[in-house]
Amino acid sequence: MEIKFDKVNFTYKKINYCEHEVLKNINIKLKAGKINAIVGKSGSGKTTLLELITGILKPTTGKVLIDEKEIDNLNNAFDIGYVSQDNNQFLQKTVKEELEMLLKLYNYKLKEKKKRINDSLIMVGLNEKYLNLNINNLSSGEKKKLALASALILNPSILITDEPVIGLDRKTKEELKKIFRILKTRYNKTIIFVSNNLDFVLEVADYVYVLYDKEIVLEGKKIDVLSKTDILKKYGIIGPNITSFENLVLTKKQIKIGYRYEINDLIKDIYRCSNW
Repeated sequence: MEIKFDKVNFTYKKINYCEHEVLKNINIKLKAGKINAIVGKSGSGKTTLLELITGILKPTTGKVLIDEKEIDNLNNAFDIGYVSQDNNQFLQKTVKEELEMLLKLYNYKLKEKKKRINDSLIMVGLNEKYLNLNINNLSSGEKKKLALASALILNPSILITDEPVIGLDRKTKEELKKIFRILKTRYNKTIIFVSNNLDFVLEVADYVYVLYDKEIVLEGKKIDVLSKTDILKKYGIIGPNITSFENLVLTKKQIKIGYRYEINDLIKDIYRCSNW
């Protein structure tokens, strides 16, 4: 499902009647069946942009559309799964109770309920052994996977997640990277996420959108955007370590390694060029 922002502006109206403009003239298309990353320094409006897609917020002017239909927070409940930054967003005691919550709301039958719960666990690399566990006893990585499973419980076409790897260890980040790729390739999900971890963005995203001073200032395929480390720096963004290194080698040694997404691939290229 393609998500389109058509001349979207958003302004918060405060209690004292002051206004605070957060987004201005946003015109983008987030690609269907792809992993779309939104980056920008803190306070640039990234989370607000996500909340406009979910229908939590409404544009002050302009439209947000899914496959050319304007978003409605009630009608799009089945189309969009949303995971916030907060790893303590859970309302129930056990994993099973948490996953059943939305299914009860939509009156799923027992047989269908069991299948949906199992399917959502499988999607994120968990299994039935987790069902009766107390959520408070889960690790940070397991809580993140449960949050994803909860967002996927109604089998939405779109998954939205805010800062998915914040606070996670390296092993869990690697697992999450694989989960995102499986959700895209095997389950044909459109994924949209916000992150300040540009190394993770480089490894998993297909397209990148840069927010700065309320507007989208760069967009395109990930390597076309993230290789522009000098331009990103002007927008207060430190580029991925890999592309920064590759650009440094090109500048200092006039050697073009070629842009790589994984550190292991970069090491192999450096080895091949070891005679420099």
